[in-house]
Amino acid sequence: MENLQYSINPSIKAAAFSQIFQMVFLSGIFYAGIMINFSILDFQVVLWQNLLAIAFLALLSAIQIFSAISKTRNYHYDFYPGRIEYCGKRIVSLPYSEIQSSKINRSFFDLISGTGTISLTGKFKIKNVKNYQGK
Repeated sequence: MENLQYSINPSIKAAAFSQIFQMVFLSGIFYAGIMINFSILDFQVVLWQNLLAIAFLALLSAIQIFSAISKTRNYHYDFYPGRIEYCGKRIVSLPYSEIQSSKINRSFFDLISGTGTISLTGKFKIKNVKNYQGK
């Protein structure tokens, strides 16, 4: 059995931030759609109904965010002398001999959280990595 040389855990902060932004944005669109629908139907929405809809959307957002955080905590990347392994729902292995190119990508959320995504040969991605070497 080969010895583990290095292990990387993704940044939970980066994963959580992108989920928070996405859920707030999607919840706002959903809420606006509900309000437009009610105004077209001439349905009067009282304060408690607004608060109930906002609380429901906040609850759904919180569930999604905590789900993303727990999934991110459960995966990591292990580096062995001959391969890289992604350990998540299932183990995916990439031998070093198959790596033909590498590229560092930074999305909007990566810029804010100080992380990056390393793409190896286009099919294997190491996401939400801190302290990588790149510009």
